[in-house]
Amino acid sequence: MAGKRLSVSLVLNDKQFQSNLRKSTQSLKKFGKNISRLGDDLTRNVSLPILAIGAASVKLASDLEETDAKFRTVFSSIEQQALNTSQAFQKDFFLAEETSKNLLGSTGDLLVGFGFTEQAALGLSDKVNRLAADLA
Repeated sequence: MAGKRLSVSLVLNDKQFQSNLRKSTQSLKKFGKNISRLGDDLTRNVSLPILAIGAASVKLASDLEETDAKFRTVFSSIEQQALNTSQAFQKDFFLAEETSKNLLGSTGDLLVGFGFTEQAALGLSDKVNRLAADLA
């Protein structure tokens, strides 16, 4: 057994390997673009609307707080009566609390500025806004 040799020749044709490698690379690039597009879509269709809703909620809460403060300031000496009037107006015309207080408070603020008492301003504000709501 001492003198025998085995020789093997291996020829590698990497043409098919290179072709498959290019196809795999293209598939990975396409997958990456699709994932990137998905991320853009999620940002546009999910994240941005959530941020917008959050910003709108903060603004609505701020507006309600501001309207409530104005309403309570305008009718400070008859606060409970003003709240009752606002709730009745709100109920009768299916309004939001802020809308009712905003309408009555803004009109009342104007009338108090003209020299009306809070009591008279509340009464006239209620009548004017009920008439306006009926006409609308």
